[in-house]
Amino acid sequence: MRKIIGGFIFSVILLSTSNKLFSQVTLTGPDCVTTNTVYLYTINGNFDSSHTWTICVTGGSIDGIDSSCEQGKWDPFVKISWNGDSVGSLQLTSDSGNASLHVAITTQLTGGAIDSAVVIQVVDSVTTPNTILCSVASGGGCAPSYLYQWQQSADNLTWVDLPDATSRNLEFSTAIQQSAYYRRRAKTPTSDAIAYSSVAAIFINR
Repeated sequence: MRKIIGGFIFSVILLSTSNKLFSQVTLTGPDCVTTNTVYLYTINGNFDSSHTWTICVTGGSIDGIDSSCEQGKWDPFVKISWNGDSVGSLQLTSDSGNASLHVAITTQLTGGAIDSAVVIQVVDSVTTPNTILCSVASGGGCAPSYLYQWQQSADNLTWVDLPDATSRNLEFSTAIQQSAYYRRRAKTPTSDAIAYSSVAAIFINR
């Protein structure tokens, strides 16, 4: 549109703006998971009850259904049980946009196994036992480290921590005077999960 003011011609541009609010669709939830555990994921976006969506899982299953994909009206949450080897993913498609989430899958924490060569030792009361060798713990995290604590028991039922015995293997500096059982406790610094090794036994031959 043009206006003439004092002999000059001005061009006036009329702009029409639309103040629509666009909200990005996102999936949020744990991205380091263990197998056979149900995790909750949150769907975020500018949704209302009229929106529909489809969510598909790779390396796991949607809790409560047999299919790897679920369709329906919008729901802000989805529960997933992961069972893949190492990686998994969630893919969401909806009326308002798409989103994806990739996860690393690990196994439950396991405590390790005593070497078969030293799982049972029979020694006399003046002989220092051989070092109890134990494999490293595994699982419990996507890049885990482990805290070890060796324990001793007189009856294979009641266990007590051995002072300063926090290495992968249990070394003896002197002979022991009583028959005993030994195991190693393992945990990760970032969780409360605890696992135990198999049990070794040392018997005193008197």
